[in-house]
Order: sequence, then C-alpha cells, then structure tokens
Amino acid sequence: MAALQSGQTVCMRQYAVLKEVELAVPYSEASRYRAYCKAKKCKWRIHASREIDLEDYVSSYYSVAMFRTEYASSVAPMPDKSLWQKVDTGFKL
Repeated sequence: MAALQSGQTVCMRQYAVLKEVELAVPYSEASRYRAYCKAKKCKWRIHASREIDLEDYVSSYYSVAMFRTEYASSVAPMPDKSLWQKVDTGFKL
C-alpha cells in the first residue's frame, strides 16, 4: 500500500510541475489521495484512489446471472412497445 501512495504522490508532483501549480494535500493515505491547487483563482482539485474489486463489496445476489435466474419464469419478455399496457396518467408525458 505504501508504494501505491508513493506512486500517487509522484504523479501529482509531476502534474504540478507540468502545469506550474502549487498543490495543497489536505488528505492522503495508502488507498486515497486528495489535493487542490493553492493559487487564488485556481478552482481545480483532484481525488485519486486505487481500483477496488467490487466483489469485495457487492453480493453476487445483485449479479445479472442471478437477476435472470430469479425473473426468468415470472416476467415474460415483450418483443416491442406495441404490447405495453395503455395507461391514462392524467397528465401529458
């Protein structure tokens, strides 16, 4: 993780030199880095983080395969819009 933070820091420093700006770094840790431009009229800021593996945070229950399995027999597919039920919403869409 420390190498990742070091890599982010190097990238930000290179960008600052290239764009000739001074950076303020209010927050930085092994997986996230935040900096902003210290010049008066400069309005940019940057947030960097390492890529995460979504499987670590999201249950397989929410996968496309699980959705298809769950609804395969209960929701019949419609080939086109002509089969949609006509509904009076009471206002113009």
